[in-house]
Amino acid sequence: MKSTDPNRLLWVGGADENIPRGHPTLLRVPAKNGVVVDDRVLQLPFDHYEVLRHGEWCTVMVIATGEVVYQGEGRAEVVVSRAPF
Repeated sequence: MKSTDPNRLLWVGGADENIPRGHPTLLRVPAKNGVVVDDRVLQLPFDHYEVLRHGEWCTVMVIATGEVVYQGEGRAEVVVSRAPF
């Protein structure tokens, strides 16, 4: 379920793993020109993370604990990898 607040991109599901199985969660941080500059593997399924956007800044945190895994400029996103590894 997606949040109705436009600054909060929140998917609530609480699955124990991503679907398809074996496909990890990635934190993707694009450069200003739109080219992906960093894909970082995250430990939990994608729906355990919350993405907050405030102006030019973005914060990604674990929903259950509030732990911040990313905070910086640009539009970060949490995605399921297209390939297992």
